[in-house]
Amino acid sequence: VAADIAALVAVNLRMVQQIAMSYGVEPAVERVDGWALLLSALGGSVDVGATRALGSSDPARAKELAVRLLEETALTFAKRLRKQTGRAVPIVGAVFGGLSNYAFTAEVGSRARAFYRELAP
Repeated sequence: VAADIAALVAVNLRMVQQIAMSYGVEPAVERVDGWALLLSALGGSVDVGATRALGSSDPARAKELAVRLLEETALTFAKRLRKQTGRAVPIVGAVFGGLSNYAFTAEVGSRARAFYRELAP
């Protein structure tokens, strides 16, 4: 499960970066906007625009923000996993895990497109 989450996060951060560049927007320092979008898609209350602005104003602050967002994202994933006991059953868990990963990635993509569309030059 941990490897699945790490791969899911990596794929989603890469997707967010590609969406940003497709709109002609440079991703924020330390990918703080990507982490904020992931947390937002998980149901966390985070203002992606404000996070991006804070991260862009000071590189040291961006690193600190990225660490905090990473911690919050990990905690939120852990809370969701505790609720999803269906993943423990091999076949059912694979199907359920694949569907939930797909839904999460679709949500992150939708939020990223909406966010970067507004920032596009």
